[in-house]
Amino acid sequence: LAERRLRVLAGDIDSDRGDLRAAASQYEQAARRAEELGLKEALLHRGSAAVARWAAGEDGREALDEVIEALRTHAPPRMAAYFGAYRAMLRAADGDLQGPFEAIADSYPLLLEAYPRVAEVVMLFRGLGELRIGREAIGLRRVEEVAEGGGASEALARELLRWHRSPGEASRGPPRSLEERLLVAAIARGEEPAGADAEARWTVDRDGRWLEGPEGRVSLARRAVLRRLLARLAEAAWQSEGPVDVPTIVEATWPGERLLPDAAAARVYTAVRSLRKLGLEGALHTTGDGYALDPAVRVQG
Repeated sequence: LAERRLRVLAGDIDSDRGDLRAAASQYEQAARRAEELGLKEALLHRGSAAVARWAAGEDGREALDEVIEALRTHAPPRMAAYFGAYRAMLRAADGDLQGPFEAIADSYPLLLEAYPRVAEVVMLFRGLGELRIGREAIGLRRVEEVAEGGGASEALARELLRWHRSPGEASRGPPRSLEERLLVAAIARGEEPAGADAEARWTVDRDGRWLEGPEGRVSLARRAVLRRLLARLAEAAWQSEGPVDVPTIVEATWPGERLLPDAAAARVYTAVRSLRKLGLEGALHTTGDGYALDPAVRVQG
């Protein structure tokens, strides 16, 4: 685990320096190590590597598409939104200035809530694109929103405003170097979708006998219902099944019982809430398809 985390850290440092090829190499090595250890974070590292390759002018498009599709199936929606935002910015840098951002419009509120720094750069990148195609009013409004927000991209936003207000500059369009710096800034400032800190915070037993959260380990040996529920969720995470729906949870947690749909949903909700209170708050997600452990949770078999 230490080697993988060091690779990710080295990749982040390379991104900060703008050496995206080196960053991609570090993320790829982290992904290989995660795969050897059977960790779900391998997919996230593959996504980071694909973003860096694409931004460096190499071929990362297909790999990034594959990562996003896999995340939509096997991870909470916020993670697909995270890499979808990078895909939109990369496509915009390649010349498609509007379509990519329209494609992520529905997921932008989720991005803003989960990864505000990335959302901030998306907003600025979109404003720059709109200025490029002559939509001055809306483009300036987006840039000014970032400039006034006091976030990590405030300086770049103010630089873009200075360019736009300089005599004769607006007619020539923004310097390409500014757009390239924005792209590097987006990658360097991206919050890790799972994160080493998050990974260290949660571990669960594959058989559901215990869970370990920020406050320490909790035994479920005498809590049969919660033990069976956690075991089913852990197995789904281990097998990369994606979210577990309510009927499947009921069958595994209360075997042999027949429950009306409303009663089943209420009982599952109550049990899930109990697991969250015991230490899985922030690590056990509700999705449209059911319930799932966050990919940052380590399942120990």
